[in-house]
Amino acid sequence: MAQPFISNHSPHTVSELKEEIKRLKENIQMLELEIQHIQKNCKHVFLEEQGFRKCMKCHKIDVYYY
Repeated sequence: MAQPFISNHSPHTVSELKEEIKRLKENIQMLELEIQHIQKNCKHVFLEEQGFRKCMKCHKIDVYYY
């Protein structure tokens, strides 16, 4: 079975893609910090499950295995 042809003519250069990855990682980090802030300041309403509970408002999860 022959491999499909892959063109060497990419619309993006490797350096452009690496820069985009870097920018996206920074954006992810910023969003994770925002989630942490929301969860820290939430007035939690927990839904109890076996072995954990999850806030219905901010989705924070507490695990309580003993």
